[in-house]
Amino acid sequence: MTTRKQLLADRWRKDSDFAEKVKDRDPRKDAQARELVAQMQFLRETFPGRYTHLVEIGSGDGRMLDFLSRTEDLDMIGSDLAGHRLTRAMSDYPHLEFHEADLISMARQFARPHTIFFAMNVLGNIIEDDLEVFLRILHRRGSALVFSARDLSLDTDMLYLDKGMAFAYNYKALMRRTNMTFFASLHRYRESGNQQGGLVATVVKKRQMKGSRVAELHGRRLKKPLTLRVWLYRLRAKLLRRS
Repeated sequence: MTTRKQLLADRWRKDSDFAEKVKDRDPRKDAQARELVAQMQFLRETFPGRYTHLVEIGSGDGRMLDFLSRTEDLDMIGSDLAGHRLTRAMSDYPHLEFHEADLISMARQFARPHTIFFAMNVLGNIIEDDLEVFLRILHRRGSALVFSARDLSLDTDMLYLDKGMAFAYNYKALMRRTNMTFFASLHRYRESGNQQGGLVATVVKKRQMKGSRVAELHGRRLKKPLTLRVWLYRLRAKLLRRS
């Protein structure tokens, strides 16, 4: 019996030329990257001193990790599967640490309460069973996850995209099954009535949200990008410090 995982792996092998030609976005010019960074910064400001490490899953050519290393005072680690993009990242950014590994291996090695896992448009390339294992490890060890992905707006559990090369998941249901909860989420549909759209979200262990008024107030679905809310939050904090 052929499993979804085998189907996905076969598809990626057949389309390896496509996979190798993919170019990562420039994070300085990408609105989605800015929203991811804003959510991560707000998470760190809500829980000051908690997070010291960042692990990027699917770091590709390393541009996003390099950008993060210039803006965040965290120990940075990148990871990806074998390929010329990972080789190029190791060559272009020798000051950063990269690992040739999948997300479960990285979670088992680096998941700790002080670690943020970062995944930009990567989770849709992971089979559902592996994704659940990954999230359960993060829950058990207390790590946070900041990610962007295609998400289902309906109650459908899984939808094939791009000729079977990737999946869109119902992340709300997935987080519920793995005892993770949304600290912040921004969902934008591509077009009216479409089943799937773009999701940028931060998830943490449910227990972490308790006892933090800021987390409880902001742990809900966002109607506008968090970038603006982070700016307003910082302005209010600055005014309070002056008073």
